[in-house]
Amino acid sequence: MDRFEFFFTLTGLLLGFSLVEVVGGFGRALEHAVLSSAAVRSARARIGWLSPLLGLFVIFNLVSFWTAAWRLRDEFPVTYLSLLYAVTVIGGYYLAAMLVFPRTIVERADLDDHYFAVKRWVLAVVAACNLLGAAGFALLGRGFFQGWADLVFYALLIALFFARGRRVNLLLLIPIAAAYPVSTLVSLVR
Repeated sequence: MDRFEFFFTLTGLLLGFSLVEVVGGFGRALEHAVLSSAAVRSARARIGWLSPLLGLFVIFNLVSFWTAAWRLRDEFPVTYLSLLYAVTVIGGYYLAAMLVFPRTIVERADLDDHYFAVKRWVLAVVAACNLLGAAGFALLGRGFFQGWADLVFYALLIALFFARGRRVNLLLLIPIAAAYPVSTLVSLVR
């Protein structure tokens, strides 16, 4: 086992748990909103667009962290402090992931209401994880910001943090979530 495999046995597990939290939360919401019996259809939850888009954003951001770790695999020092640093960042992702969807969904719940209750926490934690990740890049001599896309990302994140109203939040969530697959497609075309 090389040092990256050793490092990734711990961090990959935590990243996987984070993904399970978001996907599992969406599954619980879908189950309650769509698959409920006819007797309780009047009490179904409303999923809306905000929580699922926030969940997609968290998933895409987690995957980008995972790919960044892969790019650094030969440079990452495996020490107690570096592992603790990585666990702190990934633990933050886990916290954000578990907040996206409610643990239990009550009758007639509106997940857009849940979104507004947790949005700032999720965004603040994701921002902190990204800033800590950027600091890790900088410590390895890769620079703090990786280009204009990082500046746009943080601008959208800040705007979303302060945004009020469903429509404005939706209009900001779409580009911040879509940026990940779009940038991947653009890089493939080049």
